[in-house]
Amino acid sequence: MGPAQRPSRSSEHVSAATTCLPGGSPHQTRHRRSMLRWAMALVAFLCGAATVLVVMSLFSQIPAAELRTERVPECPTSIGDLLELPSNQLAQVDVAVANLLCGAGLPGAEGWDVQSSIATLDAWAAHVKRETDRHMYKFRQSPQEYENSEGYFRVLLMICTLQEDFGVCYNRDPKMRAGPTPQNEEDLSFFADARDVFIHGLLGTGHEWTCSSMPVLYIAVGRRLGYPLKLVQAKGHLFARWDDGKERFNIEGTSRGMNTFPDQHYMEWPRPITEKDMKLHRYLASLSPAEEVATFLSQRGFCLLAHNRAPEAMAAFAAAYAMDSDFYGYVHLVNKMAEKEWDHKWGRLMGQ
Repeated sequence: MGPAQRPSRSSEHVSAATTCLPGGSPHQTRHRRSMLRWAMALVAFLCGAATVLVVMSLFSQIPAAELRTERVPECPTSIGDLLELPSNQLAQVDVAVANLLCGAGLPGAEGWDVQSSIATLDAWAAHVKRETDRHMYKFRQSPQEYENSEGYFRVLLMICTLQEDFGVCYNRDPKMRAGPTPQNEEDLSFFADARDVFIHGLLGTGHEWTCSSMPVLYIAVGRRLGYPLKLVQAKGHLFARWDDGKERFNIEGTSRGMNTFPDQHYMEWPRPITEKDMKLHRYLASLSPAEEVATFLSQRGFCLLAHNRAPEAMAAFAAAYAMDSDFYGYVHLVNKMAEKEWDHKWGRLMGQ
């Protein structure tokens, strides 16, 4: 991280869950629909149109997770709604709502309520604001202890408050730990329980989280406080970033407290990133709202795969590609799954 510059003053109030504004570009919506149709056509060609027609209906059957529209009338209530939004509207969707909807109907997500989760986030953000205001004198008196950055101080206090007052912590199960250890790509147990992958697990009854959900929680709370937080992908890892155009630092809050590692750290951890990886993937770049949703959709796909629900998983990956058509990884996932499905069908046809 380079020399810290003093960031702009953050908002002095806690906003409610971000609402979605009407309007938007019809061209953007038509383009996203076209991309979704193209992606599903690819799956249809490789795996059979009948399967895909069934899969396409699955998104419309996923419950709206009891998101009552009277609170935020224009907000999406399903994954299908998210895919229909043009980019300028998608940017106004609360990242927590997008994450929770992408987890709807998955194993481990039974009985959760989006509205209740959003109310919990609002309450947590209000508590963080009170604690930040109460302790701001520490930064005023000794800014050098906090990198001479008000943004650094605010995020550090937010993370420590969430961890100490609400019990936010990383899952202590050894198999859930990130790190430079050999990974079996066929082992999807990390994604098997939606509570480990989506933020409703953190907002429930004492469940521990992972790097798939903790950064999203910090971003959701931080944006309620007016903080310019972004979601970032490393190889096998997610983290948050402060970037207001004047100051930029990475936020690692999966251990106790906060670390601010430079980008180079994530080139080696938790898995080394090669030059080829950088060309094919969007590692270490701040994600746009559409790219955030695509990431959540891919997590949904892996959770479904962990439960042998391949057709639904392929639909999730295809939807992720429709949302973020510049990312090669989603095409690779669809192609890889289609090849396995074809090999399976060919083997049955040949009596193998």
